[in-house]
Amino acid sequence: DDFLLELLDHEEPAVVDWAGLVIGKRNRTDLLPALEEANSRIGNKPRIAWAIGQLKKIKEGEE
Repeated sequence: DDFLLELLDHEEPAVVDWAGLVIGKRNRTDLLPALEEANSRIGNKPRIAWAIGQLKKIKEGEE
């Protein structure tokens, strides 16, 4: 997952978007702040936005 985290810093928005999707599918709620930061940097792409929503739902269920 370190590789996916590195991809969130990629200069190509599509790469960041897909990396965010994979992080979301892996239920990595600990990486939610990194996803939100990357999403704001690349301009709210659909896959990473889905992942953020998914991880927020998981976190809400944990509380």
